[in-house]
Amino acid sequence: MLSKLHTFFERRVKSCTRKSVAGEIFSMRKFYAEYDKQNVDLTSENVCACYEAYSQDLWRLVLEGKCPISAETAYSQDADIRLVIEGAFELSGGFLRSAFNYSDLKRRGLVGGMKVDKSDLNESFKFGADVLDVIDAFSLEACLGELPIRIKFSGESVYEYWGNLRHPDKLMTKEGLTPAKVRQYHLQREALRVSGTVASRASVLNIRVHAEFNFFIAQTGMNVSQAYELPLEDYRCATWKGGYRVTAFKPRRGSNVEFMIFKEYRVHFEAYLRFLKEAYPEGCDFLFPFLIKGEKRAMEYRQTIFADLLKKAGRKSLTLTSLREKRVNWMLRESHDPDIVADAAQHTVGTMFRNYSKPNHHIAAYEFASLFAKRKGARAAVLDGECVPKKPLPREGNSVTPDCVNPTGCLFCEHYQGIQSFDYIWSLASFQYLKYSEYQLIPLSKEIEESPQKTVTERIGQVMDEFSRQSEECRAWREEADMRILERNFHPSYRVLIEVRFNGYG
Repeated sequence: MLSKLHTFFERRVKSCTRKSVAGEIFSMRKFYAEYDKQNVDLTSENVCACYEAYSQDLWRLVLEGKCPISAETAYSQDADIRLVIEGAFELSGGFLRSAFNYSDLKRRGLVGGMKVDKSDLNESFKFGADVLDVIDAFSLEACLGELPIRIKFSGESVYEYWGNLRHPDKLMTKEGLTPAKVRQYHLQREALRVSGTVASRASVLNIRVHAEFNFFIAQTGMNVSQAYELPLEDYRCATWKGGYRVTAFKPRRGSNVEFMIFKEYRVHFEAYLRFLKEAYPEGCDFLFPFLIKGEKRAMEYRQTIFADLLKKAGRKSLTLTSLREKRVNWMLRESHDPDIVADAAQHTVGTMFRNYSKPNHHIAAYEFASLFAKRKGARAAVLDGECVPKKPLPREGNSVTPDCVNPTGCLFCEHYQGIQSFDYIWSLASFQYLKYSEYQLIPLSKEIEESPQKTVTERIGQVMDEFSRQSEECRAWREEADMRILERNFHPSYRVLIEVRFNGYG
């Protein structure tokens, strides 16, 4: 079985991104770990049945609210496991039965919900200031000099970073050790504390690179995996539309690198390039060399090390995804130009709105406040609904003169406003029935084509049609109101009037 999985992942590496393959491997490890706990060996014979049982258990935990991960993550992991098993054993799509139902998850509000940006920019500013404080503290001299490195954050707080060395409070005790052993340990530790090389202080240098990487993503909005793979070139800056276009001068390996930065970021970016040249005089392959012992590099970027440092220092860390979202939403709020923002974010307008743009809590609060301020003087209309207390204004294209005395006068006034509620449309449907019944009682000998009752009935029909087109909910309310009228279940505002006036008339 393992050989089939290995062959499958070899094929996946050639056709998919590293991130996708890493996610699928992570999901399969979770699957294996679950059955290891149960002392069950997964084989080619039982893997399908085990997957379906695992899917059922995970689905049950999601519905009961006991799942340790989000419903969306559980759904993704389940899909990954199913894809890997079907691909490794060459099963037809849909052969394995998943317990997950995405439509059901959406109906329950567990996935796909609208995420509203309730955060203000203060937390972004604080995070940016913390990143700069780390960059300032981790100069090359500090990284290779005496430990600890003291990071002075704004607000007078100070955090001591000891790298891979134990904090003095956690040093070895003398218990069970000879004095010579204790002395030897302290001498070795002191030698490591006083100074180091790029290789021995790789973990310390990586903190500086982490801070620079977070700063770079916040400034450029570049995709994380794309930025992680940027080569270290001889970068040059040229002014471009109020900022700078950064390109590689005589790029190596035929690479074609180009990105945009704000003009204020140029000084920091050039200082970082000098840092790399001093730290790696013989050069290195990547702009962000997250190296382990000066040699190896992880397959993809993980922010956990930097986030853990800030957490221990009592500071809040923001994810790179949230940084990119905040950048896009800030630019949208400031420019109100989706095309320019999408171009700056290196996305299509559709991708930007689908994946990054969020309704903003503060803008929505302001717009609601403005709306209610404008409607503060609104009063109840004679007909159900609302109007602004101004001089009646005739609707364009209507010959009927509006007034504020009769309910029908509201229907032909520009200031009249309906209400999105079932009670409103039920009341309006009952009023239409009342006017239509009056219209039906007009003797045949009279001219009925231009009668007020017919004009009012038609106008109410227009209002009700406009109400139905507002949303699916409004359309459903309209259908329910029509059904109640057919059942002679009228709104309380008109029920008595209809029964008294038309008792005995169909």
